[in-house]
Amino acid sequence: MPKFTIESSYSLPIFRHRTYDATTFEEACRMAIEDDDWERSGEDYESSGSTYLTGAWKGEGSAYTGEAIPVPPSYAGTIAAELPALRKCLAAMERVGLSEAHRLRGVIERLGGGQST
Repeated sequence: MPKFTIESSYSLPIFRHRTYDATTFEEACRMAIEDDDWERSGEDYESSGSTYLTGAWKGEGSAYTGEAIPVPPSYAGTIAAELPALRKCLAAMERVGLSEAHRLRGVIERLGGGQST
């Protein structure tokens, strides 16, 4: 019987809570995005994405060394799988009145997410 090595993945949101001294809320948002210190962070398993396949190879234990097999689109990760997380992000942005929320709303609509709130 043939053997196949399959690499599967899922998106796991990592979060942190940090307070920033800033003149405006938007400045604090920029500071949070630019902050690369993730030493004290947490994992949000409840918001993790669906499992999708990121690689396939013929043979046992053959990841990245065996003959690669294209992953069928129905098993590959798509942005559609991330739409629920994008909608949650948009809702949070709108709750606090972040002026850039309209951009994310447009992205969600273009990706086929329909109603985003």
